[in-house]
Amino acid sequence: MLEDNHRYLSSLDELGYLPMSSKTEQIIYDEAKKSVRDIRDPRLTVDDILKRLRAVETLEFVRKIPSHEHIAFLYRDENSKDAMLAAFFDTKIIGKTSMGLFSTKRPANQLSHVNNIMLYQDLLQEPPQEYEVVARKVADWTTKLHSLNKPHKNNTECPTRIAGEDAMWWFRNGFASYILGIEKSMGRYLQENMSVLCGYNISNGSSENIDNEDINSLIAAHSYVIIDEPFIVYTSANA
Repeated sequence: MLEDNHRYLSSLDELGYLPMSSKTEQIIYDEAKKSVRDIRDPRLTVDDILKRLRAVETLEFVRKIPSHEHIAFLYRDENSKDAMLAAFFDTKIIGKTSMGLFSTKRPANQLSHVNNIMLYQDLLQEPPQEYEVVARKVADWTTKLHSLNKPHKNNTECPTRIAGEDAMWWFRNGFASYILGIEKSMGRYLQENMSVLCGYNISNGSSENIDNEDINSLIAAHSYVIIDEPFIVYTSANA
């Protein structure tokens, strides 16, 4: 598991992606170090506190992500994925903007307000299954969803939000070139008023069908890359 995760971290380093500095870690580190011995749970360490801070900051970053951003989320824990999607589709922040989810299955109750769902397998349900046909289905569905986005009462328009729950599905089912082509065509900066979060389950065994070259291509298509355990946001040096 650690060896597999190392491949993604090596690609981030190779491509010049840098971890964003935490706004609070440095400020509270010394105080946390002093007071951690006073915390009732003796198992709680400074590192535990910092991991929790990272999680809070990362989820807040995703909640308020601006328009035109294309983000990859490389996760190993299903709870991390659920928290990330809940933050990305938080209606307290984004209101009634258009929301859509590409997924392997219908979402849980916490995402019941995301009523535009496209299952990955449905994109390949009807022949032909050539890349151009599948890419057009993705583009048409996205365009239709975006067209439903209406300005708010104050004439401001929140960006359409679209997420992929686990795009590693394409790799597991032999369609790696399809998702890589779609990611590359979108690019790091989205032209339309939308933000896109692409989730990839990189847990042990889930990403065994992806090689290092594909990892580089996947990462290079995004302006930000987020990993979990612990949560860290990486940004491209050229973003």
